[in-house]
Amino acid sequence: MMRDQALRYAEAGWAVIPLAGKVPRTTHGVLDATTDPEQIKRLWLRAWNIGGAIPEGIVVVDEDPRNGSVTTMATLVGEWPDTLTVITGGGGRHRYFLDPGGPLRSGGNALGPGVDLLKHGKYVVLPPSIHPTTGLAYRWIDPDVKPAPLPAWVVALLRPSSPRMRTSTSPGRCTDRYVDAAVTGECRTVAATPQGARNDVLNRASFNLGQLVAAGRLAENVAALALLDAARVAGLSEVEAERTVRSGLAAGRRFPREVPA
Repeated sequence: MMRDQALRYAEAGWAVIPLAGKVPRTTHGVLDATTDPEQIKRLWLRAWNIGGAIPEGIVVVDEDPRNGSVTTMATLVGEWPDTLTVITGGGGRHRYFLDPGGPLRSGGNALGPGVDLLKHGKYVVLPPSIHPTTGLAYRWIDPDVKPAPLPAWVVALLRPSSPRMRTSTSPGRCTDRYVDAAVTGECRTVAATPQGARNDVLNRASFNLGQLVAAGRLAENVAALALLDAARVAGLSEVEAERTVRSGLAAGRRFPREVPA
């Protein structure tokens, strides 16, 4: 059964490798993934699980409830579109999306505890593989659904230019965690804003972060870079975004924000 399914994946153009549980049974792991039917027949002499090399142009959001994905997903504010999805044997999900291009932070806990981002060069366990701990099968929710674009608000969170606040030892000032949450929230809102309201939302976000700049809690260049990256994700032109960010930050600097200690 597993070999037959591996052959079907290969026929569809998906390079596969045999897995013992989740561990590759080949010397070089994902580098040995193949679509060659004769090689697959030789490799699947036992009912090995099926690993699939993530194709170019695809990213996978991997949710593992044993490592905290339920809590993390509940804290992520944004809509997840219908997309090609696997229910894992461990009770998690593999959500397949189109790679938006450009650099993205990936690997373990990319979106928070238990929520990884996997890219081309990695592999995933494919249905109907059996989870080595639970004994449950991986299954597609609907194998005919196409991968959706990675949501803009997720892209904004994963860009490596995500801000890192400067530290401060001044008494009575807020921690970096407060500022980081403020910047992340504003950028998430900007990135997810539909056409027609993007410039207004960007202006308001720039004003809000300008208040933190005035309070001495946020470097202006860090705020500007984060906002511009979110604006690009939302689809604003570079010239328009730069003008709006500059104006909003300048306005916000006139009203320093009082922040908690």
